[in-house]
Amino acid sequence: MKEQEVKNMYQQLINDNLISGVSTTVIKNNQIVARMNAGFRLIDGGNRLPMTNDTYLRVASISKFFTALGVMKLYENQKISLDYDISDYLGFRVRNPYFDNIVITTRMLLSHTSSINDNNGYLISHENTIEEFLSDKSFNQEPYKKPGQYFTYSNLNYLLLGAIIENRAQKRFDLFIKELFEPMKLNFSFNILDFKHQIKRLGVLYDIRNNHFVASKDNYYTEKMEANINLDTYRLGVNPGFFGPQGNLRISSNELAEVMLMLMNNGIYQGKEIISQSSLDMMFKSHWQFNKTLNNGELYNNFILSYGLGTQQITNTLYYDQLSSKKELYYIGHHGDAYGLISMFFFDWKKKEGFVNLVNGVGFDLSDKNNVSDISSLSKVEQKIIDIIGENYLI
Repeated sequence: MKEQEVKNMYQQLINDNLISGVSTTVIKNNQIVARMNAGFRLIDGGNRLPMTNDTYLRVASISKFFTALGVMKLYENQKISLDYDISDYLGFRVRNPYFDNIVITTRMLLSHTSSINDNNGYLISHENTIEEFLSDKSFNQEPYKKPGQYFTYSNLNYLLLGAIIENRAQKRFDLFIKELFEPMKLNFSFNILDFKHQIKRLGVLYDIRNNHFVASKDNYYTEKMEANINLDTYRLGVNPGFFGPQGNLRISSNELAEVMLMLMNNGIYQGKEIISQSSLDMMFKSHWQFNKTLNNGELYNNFILSYGLGTQQITNTLYYDQLSSKKELYYIGHHGDAYGLISMFFFDWKKKEGFVNLVNGVGFDLSDKNNVSDISSLSKVEQKIIDIIGENYLI
């Protein structure tokens, strides 16, 4: 009965044109207890394909969590220090020109306290290098925003981390992440070309225009998948933007749930260690917390009040990052939003519970305050989905 009721509630979100498609996987007591989906991974006139829990979506900033895992694996293998000058790993000098005497470290990149910002953008053409792209505009200049103490959420931080991974591992970013998770036999990838012969497994991302969903990303059902880059002549550590360490991971809710289970079990999956517990301890603890008196950070849509190494810590603060009005949830994980997609990957690794939720398009303006939840800075639709998940499976 519960399963049908949940299915009906999800379907109502589709019927009301609030979302184009949704895929959810829920974990309770260290096991998957629910898989739900509704809507479509493809909407093309009369040609529609249903959303499934095996649909691969570009999950936006959840990708950062995986990039951080890659960095921590290098740290475990003594290939990198979290507190050395990143210039040593990149092969060129990186300094905030306004604080030239302060070293920028890997830890600062991971925790978004490097003073690097996205004011000059972060999408770098394949012909250019990161070194060429960085400019004075890419750095905070206010005295209180110097490296190491002020939180500025930046995609550019994670492009730099991708380059560091390539230089220290001497392997392409996408291949290194694949190798890290190889024992789990998952099919996710940072390389869109890996899906060239399995396009129907991909989900299209949608924006809303004139009350209709319009493809905004990954519409390879009608567009030819072409690489405007020659991977045969790819140079390591120069510009990993094609792989998008900040947001280009394509993965399903089922595979994200498998990764979540591995994390809940101290980095071990079916008897094989993927990442050490000590690395996870470092990732999951807070390395920056918002202090209103010090004004020590930009809260990224008022949703990030605490951040670790590639991970967000939910503080359960009303009107900011509170996930539920029925239960105090102090989860860790990551949120994502881009090209119409909204994604959530949050869990409590000690209680061994959590959820994955992927929506491939919303039928409203995310920036409109009328669409914001009553208890957090998330949208009302995200809040509705969390309530459905929580009330039926987690509370």
